[in-house]
Amino acid sequence: MKRFRSTCLEKIHAGWFLFKRLPYFRKLFINYIEISITEKCTLNCQFCSAEVPNYQNPKHYDTNKIIESLKNLLDQTGWISWLRILGGEPFLHRDLGTIIEFALQYKQIREIRVVTNATIIPDLNLLKTLKKKRVVIDISSYDSIKEKQEQFIQYLKKQNLAYHIWTGKNWRDYGNYNKRNFSEKILKKSKGKCNDIKHKHIEDGKLYFCTRVLNLDRQSNFHSDSTDFVDLLDTDNLKSRIKQLFKKEYVVACDHCNPPWERPKVPIGIQIEYNKKQTK
Repeated sequence: MKRFRSTCLEKIHAGWFLFKRLPYFRKLFINYIEISITEKCTLNCQFCSAEVPNYQNPKHYDTNKIIESLKNLLDQTGWISWLRILGGEPFLHRDLGTIIEFALQYKQIREIRVVTNATIIPDLNLLKTLKKKRVVIDISSYDSIKEKQEQFIQYLKKQNLAYHIWTGKNWRDYGNYNKRNFSEKILKKSKGKCNDIKHKHIEDGKLYFCTRVLNLDRQSNFHSDSTDFVDLLDTDNLKSRIKQLFKKEYVVACDHCNPPWERPKVPIGIQIEYNKKQTK
């Protein structure tokens, strides 16, 4: 009996040894990744998590850099549940179809979601791509533009496009970017309780731990800690560096953010006056 048990354990260990060495299973498994393709938007929402109203000269990100960033990440990845393409407003980017088509080449992506405020009707050239399997249009529902969004939804139904409507009632106020001087214990607690850091964010060639790290990196008076993001355009030891990012005990940028238990609820999609609305 002991010999039988020992033989079974040996087989299990041998199987696990081989399993770990299969190329597919040596890759990263990621639940949720977001990628920004533009800073431009048709709306100017107060408390926008992407800080759109604060851009002085909003721009589209370079398509070649977007594709290179995705390729370098996906080459290290065995599975991604959701790849969300967002902005700003992604339908403003003229190469949105090209970016989606590139991502569709990778079978390890279960679903590609295009996050939109439903203010721009997709053009006919884009429809063929949007109708493909694994592509879903993710609508952020705002009461302030409800009538226009309903027209958009009716169009999607007419074209038989897959879509999902996010109907949350509140956003959260993360506060200013001043340093809080939290203890390491509080920083670890913030990481454990924050829902936002469950999805990593790609923008302009970098993989950020969360959007707060990204926004901090944009500020002229602040800079993100280099351990809170990975340069995807540098392929040297890329998989190892991504793993280190995911295993961080706490995020340095959390010291520039209200902790999860101190983020007041704020209304969604409230428009503020801003004289640089983007339409192209």
